[in-house]
Amino acid sequence: MRLSYLVTRTLSLLFVLLTVSLVTYGLIGLTPGDPARTALAAQYDGDVPPPEAVDEFRAEQGLDQPLYIQYIDWIRGAVRGDLGTAFTIDRPVTDLIVEQLPATLMLATSAMILSMLIGVPAGIISAVYKGTPIDSVGRLFALFGLSMPNFWFGYLLIILFALTLDLLPVSGTGSLSHLVLPTITLALGSAAVLTRLVRVAVLETLSEPYIRTAQAKGLKEHVVVFRHALRTAMIPIITVLGLQYGYVLNGAIVVEIVFQRPGIGALLVDAVFARDYPLIQGVTLFAAVTFVLLNFLVDVTYAVIDPRVQMGGEPS
Repeated sequence: MRLSYLVTRTLSLLFVLLTVSLVTYGLIGLTPGDPARTALAAQYDGDVPPPEAVDEFRAEQGLDQPLYIQYIDWIRGAVRGDLGTAFTIDRPVTDLIVEQLPATLMLATSAMILSMLIGVPAGIISAVYKGTPIDSVGRLFALFGLSMPNFWFGYLLIILFALTLDLLPVSGTGSLSHLVLPTITLALGSAAVLTRLVRVAVLETLSEPYIRTAQAKGLKEHVVVFRHALRTAMIPIITVLGLQYGYVLNGAIVVEIVFQRPGIGALLVDAVFARDYPLIQGVTLFAAVTFVLLNFLVDVTYAVIDPRVQMGGEPS
């Protein structure tokens, strides 16, 4: 891999992360309302806190400083892994995220595995049987998965499998059965994307001259598809797999809310209702940084697999 390509991608990554942090802090910091009064309201059972307590809280949290000074202090801490202290429970935001992250990662990873198990074979079969009823079923599934919102599909699964058939639990954690419905819900959209992508990639590869040559030599169809066509088609597929994991990881936030699972999503919702600004900013920044880093890793992986991207599409 060319060093110049890696340096360029790294500088681009840093610029995007800086922009994300500015937008995240700026939008939440400019939200109407006084975070000091909101944070202290819980301590006074919803009553208006005394002015001296509000002033003291502002000084302790640095809220009496200009917004740009607050941002600089916050970004300095974020670089060190310190995202501030949650107003409502007086705990480090980083610790709260680390505590809830395993549940979110488990859901996202299981959904990604399921989406690959469904999407990749479905795309290959749809491509091999192009123009047949099997292809139509695959394309219909992809259309359904892309059109169906995750939260709505989750509620449909709850009604069918939990309330009507009483086969699976509605919410919570504790066993693998609690993971089934959230995993299916989260995997649907990604499986649909993979089905369409794999189908297109395999169809393009099957039309290449070397594939026709292999077919003309009398090689069996499964050998042509899996040994020759799929190997070339895997380059864009691997790229999208990395991007899809980022989408799935962020989509897990919504699914956690639907199924009332612990995780980053539940943490963010609680922070929003409590107007806990440091917690909202920390979770939002974490989700954005995770997605950006996954994109960066995908770019680097793509450059390793296909060096032509290092030269803007020209062979290096």
